[in-house]
Amino acid sequence: MLLLIVLELIRRKKLFAGYSLIWVAACLVVLVLSLFRVIIDKIGKALGIAYPPSALYLIIFAFTLMILIDYSIKFSTLNKQVKDLASVVAILQQKLDKDKDK
Repeated sequence: MLLLIVLELIRRKKLFAGYSLIWVAACLVVLVLSLFRVIIDKIGKALGIAYPPSALYLIIFAFTLMILIDYSIKFSTLNKQVKDLASVVAILQQKLDKDKDK
């Protein structure tokens, strides 16, 4: 269901391509793991999880953390760019004000 929602958001251009790749990948991994329980059983056994389907929740949680870290990096970059841009605008405004005074 989530994959369909993500695809619809992409179609309506409400989700940018960079962000959509992460969501589509996460949805596809969860879909494949949900359809093939054997994979989940093997992952659960390798991680020592008593109830292997719980491994799916661990994988979903890991993807969520990766998405949050990715967003934090992008927000930090945007924040720095906004500060830099604000500094440039302030300098240009100061130059304009000096030119008006002359």
